[in-house]
Amino acid sequence: EIQLKIADMGGLECIVTALKVHKEDEMVVGNALTALQILCSYNKSVQEQCLKLHVMDYAINSMIMFPTSDIVMEAATGVLGNMCSQSSKNRVKAGKNGAIKMSIDAIKNMSANEDVVTRSLIMLTNVCFNNDLNRIIAKKLGAVEAIVIGMKSHPASTKVQRQACRAVSNICIKNVDLKQEVLSHNLIDQVVTALTNHLNESRVVEPVLSALYSLCVYHGLRQEIDETAIETVITQIREHYPPDTDIHEKALLTEAELKSDENCFGFIGNWRKMSHAIWGGGDTVVDDERLIRHRGPLFHNKPSPLSQPKSRVMSQEPPEKPLQ
Repeated sequence: EIQLKIADMGGLECIVTALKVHKEDEMVVGNALTALQILCSYNKSVQEQCLKLHVMDYAINSMIMFPTSDIVMEAATGVLGNMCSQSSKNRVKAGKNGAIKMSIDAIKNMSANEDVVTRSLIMLTNVCFNNDLNRIIAKKLGAVEAIVIGMKSHPASTKVQRQACRAVSNICIKNVDLKQEVLSHNLIDQVVTALTNHLNESRVVEPVLSALYSLCVYHGLRQEIDETAIETVITQIREHYPPDTDIHEKALLTEAELKSDENCFGFIGNWRKMSHAIWGGGDTVVDDERLIRHRGPLFHNKPSPLSQPKSRVMSQEPPEKPLQ
């Protein structure tokens, strides 16, 4: 509501004017983009007003002008991710104007910056939501390689591992042949490693299993997944959580499905049943990510449009509340 009021009073135009007039001033650009990132939060109308004011183009141009600036790159990737969180129109524009490439390049070129990597992964998650053309573009531009780079650069980061697996789920979900990229960049091992390293963090466990779901069902990688330590890790998850927790229950159901056939990953019906019973499968979206520093994210659940009726759903992921 506050964001919309500021926009209606001409606040967006004032900030964009500052970007135009002071486009060579790193601090002005960084702070202007940070303000736009916050104003883009939560409100589709504001996000689409930003599109009309060419905010996405200004963010991209700023990334080109200040490719190694932490403040500019963090804010610009945040703007791109927020603008694509609710607006399908903005996602279409992002597929045409180079925003996907800029986000992928940001991960590769600033892999040491945890916030830039996280926000770029959120951008990839959102821009590929319900958009097959953007998935194809992301594949051609090297999204799988970038995701692996981000995961390897920050193995202990909950937010990077979580958002990377969300991006995997959206890019891999359907209509894009990613099998060769997944295998050549060892993405499956990286995803299973994320699960192993974050067994006690349910916010990582959920998107990891959703990513495995997409890789298994849509890309025929059941055997490759089964050849990892996945069954052992699932057992460890079950043993880690107390019997009265949801995670424990989900792990029990997963373990039962794993043992129901000699190799449950070889049978699409069992894997589908397991995935929908435990986690759901399908697109994820991350709304309104600010990633300002001192507070952790809060998450809310929405049902997946691809989930089966009455399924337990993980992956039409939430609008994600901003970090404050």
